[in-house]
Amino acid sequence: MNFDNYVAITEATANEILQRADVNPSTLYSNGNGTFTAVFNDQPMLKARALVESADPNIKIELPEPFEYDQPVVEPNLKSEVTFGFIAEPILE
Repeated sequence: MNFDNYVAITEATANEILQRADVNPSTLYSNGNGTFTAVFNDQPMLKARALVESADPNIKIELPEPFEYDQPVVEPNLKSEVTFGFIAEPILE
């Protein structure tokens, strides 16, 4: 992963972008390298990844990689983590 490709934004801004798109992870935290991790409880990985990806066209998903989420998991008490960054300034309106 090349973290130099990410635009530096605050955790508050990342959270605002997700909330504006009605994406509400249980937890969102900065990884300190230009990326963020959104944690979803009881959300299958396919859905969690798609939700984050759809929040802004400048979001790039780092993890999970495709081979990690090819099969949907529908177990109860599922916790899904999606790591992402912004490759350009997010669209703020």
